[in-house]
Amino acid sequence: MSEAPTTTPTRPPATVITASDGVHHGTREDRSGDLLADLLAEAGHAPIDRRVVPDEVDDLSTAIAAACADGARLVVVTGGTGLGPRDVTPEALHAVTDRVLPGFGEVMRAVGRASTPLADLSRSVAATRGTSLVLAVPGSPSGARESVEAVLELVPHALDLLAGDTGHGDVSSPPPEHDHAGHDHAEHDHAGHDGAAHDVAAGPDHGEPGHVHDDSCALAHGEGDDDREVGTLMAVFASPLSALLLAWGRELGYRTVLVDPRVAERDAPTAPVTDEDPSPMVVAATPEAADPTTDVVVTDHHRDELVDMLDTALDTDARFIGLMGSARHEGPHVGPLRERGRTDADLDRIVRPIGFDIGSKTPAEIAVATLADLVARRNDRR
Repeated sequence: MSEAPTTTPTRPPATVITASDGVHHGTREDRSGDLLADLLAEAGHAPIDRRVVPDEVDDLSTAIAAACADGARLVVVTGGTGLGPRDVTPEALHAVTDRVLPGFGEVMRAVGRASTPLADLSRSVAATRGTSLVLAVPGSPSGARESVEAVLELVPHALDLLAGDTGHGDVSSPPPEHDHAGHDHAEHDHAGHDGAAHDVAAGPDHGEPGHVHDDSCALAHGEGDDDREVGTLMAVFASPLSALLLAWGRELGYRTVLVDPRVAERDAPTAPVTDEDPSPMVVAATPEAADPTTDVVVTDHHRDELVDMLDTALDTDARFIGLMGSARHEGPHVGPLRERGRTDADLDRIVRPIGFDIGSKTPAEIAVATLADLVARRNDRR
């Protein structure tokens, strides 16, 4: 019996632009362009346009602008992100884009470090043009693939925000009529919410008799304001996981901080994440500013600065300190922290592994499990 075909979610049109003198003149194969076109098609982007241009700022700028004008919501330029005299892709991108997204570039470089210590020489960058997202990634097939894969899960949310879909709804307009599809219209409670059950048996309109309207119900339907104190989420070390934690953490109301000494040494990102939320992304070198409303999540246990980061966090009153890892063996931080005089009580403050056990494997799954755990702790439901 044949297996049922899998359905790939449909995502907006995309364009892959190869910046290469060799490919443009027919002396090299467009391996990176082919690979990225296949990768985006697998992710559900359709249709996918292909363009090849020489390593010239004007040609590249024109191609990027034309791709956006032709309807591409995602434009990926491969090649020209190095330090060679003909590597001009970032310059071409900046010439025709509106806003830079520093976090994307940091994530792409962070992933590249796993393959080569020269990843920090890459000038991979992301920016926006109108409602389109433009990525500039390395020209090598491996570098192009790992860079795009590192940020691919963030792309749909970024495109929604660029299109004006913030996910918060218009609280000035009355909610549309709905019937909670899948429910039996009996009295029910939103699972995990702190509030009394509300009865929709009398009708889908929340203004009808029989509907008990409380604050929890309003929040569940995107109405009203959540005045609970949320606090700060500190994601330690730039990584695919930290990028997701920070992006989704903001949706949960956190003030977000990326802690990474390597990023802090460079110009800290200060661009607002959205027009609606003008607060900038904060970058710090250490977690020493953590307070009793701060959740510290360390997303990479291979970094040389791991012990220093945890030691500093333990000196604070952080509400939560967690470390990515496996429960099957002792963490690499335990011995060095004991040598520094840390007690069992200190080590017990470090939660490892992080997140609920939902079989997480990918950065997105780990982020979901971690944030669910943090929300549960915050709501005293752990």
